[in-house]
Amino acid sequence: MGRGTLFVSVMWILLSAITTFSCSTSMHLDPKTMVVQADLILRATALEYVGPELPMGTRRLWNSNIRFSVEEVVKGQYEKPTFILPGFLTGKGGQFLLMLKKWDGSLSEVIAGRPLDGYTISWYALGPVNEQLRASDDPWVQWVREQVKRN
Repeated sequence: MGRGTLFVSVMWILLSAITTFSCSTSMHLDPKTMVVQADLILRATALEYVGPELPMGTRRLWNSNIRFSVEEVVKGQYEKPTFILPGFLTGKGGQFLLMLKKWDGSLSEVIAGRPLDGYTISWYALGPVNEQLRASDDPWVQWVREQVKRN
C-alpha cells in the first residue's frame, strides 16, 4: 500500500468516526413539542443510590440506579411517592424535571436502561428530558408548567 492510499484510508476512518459518533440528531429540537409529546412530567428530588456503592469513575447507566422522591406531578398521573431510574449523579443530587413517554417495548430502551413503570426517559434525542433544577420555582419548570396549562 502506497503512502497516498494509506493517508486517504486513515483520513476516511477519522472523518467517518467523527460524524458517526458525534452527538447530533436530524430531529428539530423544539421544547414546546417536547412538552406536548411527554406523557408524564415529574419534578423530583434525587435521594440516594440504590444497589452496590460504586466508585465515581465506574458509574454508568447500566450499573447504577438512583431513587427519586416525587415532589410534583406537572403533567399526567403518577401515584407512587418514589421511583428508581438508572443513572448517576454528576453532583450532589438535587431536584430534577423529568419528562417521560410511554414505553413502546423497544429493545433500545432495555439496552439504555429499564423503563419506569411503563415510561421511558430515553425518547427525545438530545432534548432536556432530565434537567437539574436550582429550585422548585426554577425558570425552566415555570416555563414547562405554563406550556402544560396552555395545552
